Amino acid sequence: MGSCDGIETFLVVGDNVFRRMETKMRLKVILGVLALAALVMPVISESVSVGPYVISFDFENAISDYSIEILAENKTIERYDGSYFNQNAISIRGPEYPNDSTADYTLVLINRIEDPWYVDPYSLKSDIEGFIDYAGYLDIKTYPRSIDGYDTFLGVGTSPWKQTLYYTEFYPNCIQRPDSDYCVGNIKIAIYSVESWDAVAPLLRTIHVELPDTGEEGTYNASTIEAVA
Repeated sequence: MGSCDGIETFLVVGDNVFRRMETKMRLKVILGVLALAALVMPVISESVSVGPYVISFDFENAISDYSIEILAENKTIERYDGSYFNQNAISIRGPEYPNDSTADYTLVLINRIEDPWYVDPYSLKSDIEGFIDYAGYLDIKTYPRSIDGYDTFLGVGTSPWKQTLYYTEFYPNCIQRPDSDYCVGNIKIAIYSVESWDAVAPLLRTIHVELPDTGEEGTYNASTIEAVA
């Protein structure tokens, strides 16, 4: 009887162990499916309408306490040469000192002109570097990357007071000209940020600007961007 009792005890204990193992395996499968779903389904935590555009982005929990302000909505601005452009803009301020102009913040500006810009990778890179230099930042570097599905450069500069500026611009309705390295478009989106890289990186990965339905979709040749990197 003792040996039978021992075998029965072993079988009961073994059955419980296998049940626990089966439960753990099921849990791992469920967690794996949820993780895969999180990768496949993008989460956009913010969506802001400004003028005819919708700006969406997600900081991916890098920062949670921030404020969004519309700085310009269908604002007409005169240029030095007497021409005009239309501007829509928002600011995103970090959690510290939200009313302090020196605090961490990000600006997203959308400029539209009547006459189109002629954009090539050399001028695009030069404009980004020139803006950072004009803002007083040093040790300027540029990196080719895609933002909102468009090929451009990210410029990075450091100020004498040890603040880092991240700046980029791209032209979402820029149409590549045949057999050339430039495109033509009249909408420019600029992103200016002095947030930490932990916040800027997910913003650049997820930002999307929905344009009014014009029937035109911008195209740009990525190979020309890489050629001047």
